[in-house]
Amino acid sequence: MFIIYKDYPYAPQYTFLSFLAEFGAMLGIAGGIAFIVAAFKTGKYLFLLPGLLLLPIGAVLYFLVYRKIIPAKAEIVSKQNIETKARYAASYCWKHPEAYDQLMQINPDFAAKYTKNEKGRIVRKK
Repeated sequence: MFIIYKDYPYAPQYTFLSFLAEFGAMLGIAGGIAFIVAAFKTGKYLFLLPGLLLLPIGAVLYFLVYRKIIPAKAEIVSKQNIETKARYAASYCWKHPEAYDQLMQINPDFAAKYTKNEKGRIVRKK
């Protein structure tokens, strides 16, 4: 069994929430199916109740939380982290060097801690 989750490099807390939502959705759907199958195999139809409760919970976790809410919130937090925290701004500039000048104006903490060297790479000031 494997879990697929989304990585948000500028919002690590949402990477963790993405993992939890995907894991919870997988457990909810698999558990719901297992309870329903067990209800029909054993003839104990009381197992249908948790199965019918777990399936929609898993579906909501996957379709609403994992695919809609977490990416929207992660985008907002990523933008805030890049604009306010030097470490995230530097990481973003390493991947997008053209954003260096803009981030120097937006993020004073980044401007105080990082600079471009003679090769054009973003490095920490000494």
